[in-house]
Amino acid sequence: MIEGSRSGLAGLSSMLISQSVAKALFGNDDAMDKLVKLDNNASFKVSGVYQDCQPTPLCMMLPLWRHLSFTRHPKQGTVR
Repeated sequence: MIEGSRSGLAGLSSMLISQSVAKALFGNDDAMDKLVKLDNNASFKVSGVYQDCQPTPLCMMLPLWRHLSFTRHPKQGTVR
């Protein structure tokens, strides 16, 4: 983990994102506690950023999530 911890997934509205997704969504800003909107529907708070995966069987499964659309949530504060 680069920031946060795996325990950040304890909350139903929390998510972990990769370093490259954090960079794509937030540039050089800190991604922690920022909101991400999934498929223009549900919002999740970033509770951790992990290092991009090396090619392994688990990471090769990650492209299955490509059908989901992740966008930066409009600025509205943090989810509590």
